[in-house]
Amino acid sequence: MRVLTPTAKMHLIGAKNLLLAPIQRNDRLFFSLNVAILSS
Repeated sequence: MRVLTPTAKMHLIGAKNLLLAPIQRNDRLFFSLNVAILSS
């Protein structure tokens, strides 16, 4: 197991956040859609 430099770790975290951000937005969208359907 290699030790990551702080900058490499930052880049990994940034890439992970870029990948996860759209998924989290979609989750919120689906959640609000489900709430709207359930409450109608």
